Amino acid sequence: MASRTVVRSSRWREYRSLPGEFLLAGTVQVDGSSTYYQTTGSCEVEHHTVVFLHGMASSSACWREQIAAVGRLAYTVAVDLPGHGRSEGEGYADAREYAVFLDRFLDALGVRQPVVLAGMCLGAAVALEFAARWPDRVAGLVLSGIADRFAVDEDALAMARAGLWSEAFWQGQLGPHAREEVVRLNQICWLQTRPEVRYADMLACANFRASGLPRRVRAPALVLSGTEDRITPPEGARNLCRGLGNSILEVVPGAGHVALLEEPERLHSAVARFLAAIGAPNPVPARML
Repeated sequence: MASRTVVRSSRWREYRSLPGEFLLAGTVQVDGSSTYYQTTGSCEVEHHTVVFLHGMASSSACWREQIAAVGRLAYTVAVDLPGHGRSEGEGYADAREYAVFLDRFLDALGVRQPVVLAGMCLGAAVALEFAARWPDRVAGLVLSGIADRFAVDEDALAMARAGLWSEAFWQGQLGPHAREEVVRLNQICWLQTRPEVRYADMLACANFRASGLPRRVRAPALVLSGTEDRITPPEGARNLCRGLGNSILEVVPGAGHVALLEEPERLHSAVARFLAAIGAPNPVPARML
């Protein structure tokens, strides 16, 4: 059995996820606010650290299946962004502010070696902003549900500003063959996120522009796009990849905006190939709190 280093925080708990797998859940203080995260896998120095960043109006709960699977290959961390899930805070209307938060969160965990950022939707925009601003902290990018810009419906934004839930916009995130558990999980996360945070997330996506970011990114990138994604369609993902110096685009047939959740087995195999391709991380000892 691989050795495991436990991350100490203000509180943590351990629970079983899949047969033979354990997740650790805990909190750290970031700028005076409690930040919740889940983690699994081994943080030995020859293993990559993969940080999962959820999408708009979601939380680390959406990654439970993914972090358990990828945790067999790497040390994984899935964080609740400020104002989401079990994290304190108000949330931000700009992906760049979440990128600054991520820098401080990694410092709070004591993560020193470059990480692989795996982001979906808003989380992918945050990962790209982070990689452009702190290229030395990123070993690789796994980006899903992102393009050179997001197609966020003005009517949905107006409803969100009024504190209402646009079911049409929410439904538009899903492919036509999304599994029932994916639909249910996405709906639960969406409805459990405070209305003002949902609105801020949608604004952050609506205002995101990739122009200028890709040329500042040095890390290799794997970009996944669903053929049925109406918010960040494949052509926009291709435009993004053209600007990234070292990237691979994988189009997922039949998947929608949350392709990483709709096709988990495809994600797991794609991430495994990507981690193998970028090689072992630099041997910087991990300093965990």
